[in-house]
Amino acid sequence: MADFYENGVRKLEIVTDDGISITDSTEFRSEEFSMTENLCSKQQLRYGCCEAAFISFKISYVHRSLKGKWLTVRFRMMDDSLYQIGRYKVDSDIPTADRQFRKITAYDVMYDILNTDIAEWYNTIFPGDNTKVSYKNLRDSFFEYIGVAQETVSLPQDSVMVQKSVDVIRLNGQYIIKAICEINGCFGHIDRSGKFQYVYLDELTASSGYIDIDRSIRKKDAQYEDFVTQKVDCLKLYQTDSEEPYVYGEGSNAYSIEDNMFLYGYTDAELEAIAENLYPIISKISYRPLTSISVKGDPTLPLGQGLRIVTKYETIYTYILERTMKGILFPTDTYAAKGREYVEQQKDNVDRQIVALKGKINQIDKSAFHFNVVRNGKAVEIGDGKNRRVIRADIMTGQDAQIKVEIQINLDLIIATGQEKAVCTVTYALGGNLLDTTPVETWSDSGKHILSLMYFMNISDSGFHTFDLFLSMSGGSVAIAALDALEIFTGTNLVENPGWSGRLELLDDAPVFEIPHIGFDVDAYTESISTVLITPDRVELRDTAPVFEIPQISFSASDYEDDVGFGDYVVDMTWEEVKVSTWGTIKENYIWGQRGES
Repeated sequence: MADFYENGVRKLEIVTDDGISITDSTEFRSEEFSMTENLCSKQQLRYGCCEAAFISFKISYVHRSLKGKWLTVRFRMMDDSLYQIGRYKVDSDIPTADRQFRKITAYDVMYDILNTDIAEWYNTIFPGDNTKVSYKNLRDSFFEYIGVAQETVSLPQDSVMVQKSVDVIRLNGQYIIKAICEINGCFGHIDRSGKFQYVYLDELTASSGYIDIDRSIRKKDAQYEDFVTQKVDCLKLYQTDSEEPYVYGEGSNAYSIEDNMFLYGYTDAELEAIAENLYPIISKISYRPLTSISVKGDPTLPLGQGLRIVTKYETIYTYILERTMKGILFPTDTYAAKGREYVEQQKDNVDRQIVALKGKINQIDKSAFHFNVVRNGKAVEIGDGKNRRVIRADIMTGQDAQIKVEIQINLDLIIATGQEKAVCTVTYALGGNLLDTTPVETWSDSGKHILSLMYFMNISDSGFHTFDLFLSMSGGSVAIAALDALEIFTGTNLVENPGWSGRLELLDDAPVFEIPHIGFDVDAYTESISTVLITPDRVELRDTAPVFEIPQISFSASDYEDDVGFGDYVVDMTWEEVKVSTWGTIKENYIWGQRGES
């Protein structure tokens, strides 16, 4: 710690794997370099968190795009020694408007771990429903498959056997590694060399578990909460569809593990053994949540490090759960550690809605338990506080379906000028009716971000149902490319690959379609027309099918007002109603019928 401060930084050096070097101080835009890494950035401490770290900086005199290249980032110290910050893959390389600089954002390998499709590996290691492997063999095989080194360490549950939980056709790596870390009471992180490590929090006492943050290195006073998190005195493990967990301990401040894909199929005796391994690790943790403290930058301090901060009014014991380091020659670290006083009193909205999709594998009716995947069919930009739909999915269910929706959205964020952060609000709708959850995500850095969400719902009626996801942004804007929003539906009484529901929906960016011989202006039309046409009961164009054809019929925009003449005929309304809708454009119900004589 002191050695890094006293030695001093001479310059920052960045080298790509194919030999491009950025070492001259004139190549960097002033002190515009930042590194953000989090152990757990949630409002409540949740074991199992695995978050990708990223760096951002501006450079000049480098006219080749670095996108997709791996960077090794180091500080060169005054004694000419090198300290490696880490290895990062460039995700975006954007020239500034005046073309004088390039804004670079790069993520560590955790980004790839979380987003790699490992369904093939999962189905190989679990070829049958009764296949079991140990946690040790599971994690060793996982990291070998994705090609990332992990630290050599023994975990509390390594000898516990794991069995297959669900049939998958697509599965991101985040579900595997988060489940492993959670059941072992730790967090996942990529160290400075690019190796995956399992991070545990040490117990904080008056005499151990911390380092002092004295006034000589502080740049701003600590901002902290008025409470200390209470120690966990009870553990609840959910695995069945009855919502009745296995309970270990007799306290009231219970930590719950829900929706862990490997916590299925165990007897009470096996659950007790798992709880006995986990409880001593998480029950000793207590700290004062830290809103922020700014100190002299020191990348040698690891995430999870315990801190003691003596202030005028309090002696604070806390952790480094979040870090943002900014600057080059004179870096500044800002630490934070969110938390809540009690675990179950203030659970997240999503946690409250977790319901029974987690049955033992031999209790699942395979004929009624399915897996559907939907992606957005078009790009969307969101900003100015407006609520916009990102993705629509049609699902088909039997009666009393229990559905889990897992959502991942890759987005490009631009924080508005003069704003310190951007706030994203999420809204769900089922069948056009808004649901009761609007989770909020806050970001303080522009660039690539991943929004991961989960929602649970019970659907009593059978048939087709429309599930919509909307986002709104304040303090900035986001761009989401086509196919970059993914929804995975799993659950009981969910019909696999339901096909077309018979509805066509007209998109907001395609408000005009064609039916030959008929001119139609969407906004100008206020009356009714009729022609010979038999249509489905419900007609909509889906996100993933923005163009369709009706043989021998086209429909084009043209000016017309009350009645429309077609040769010797004047069209008037007679026949069947069809509702044609767009997103905020078509506001009328149109009647198409058999044409009559004038």
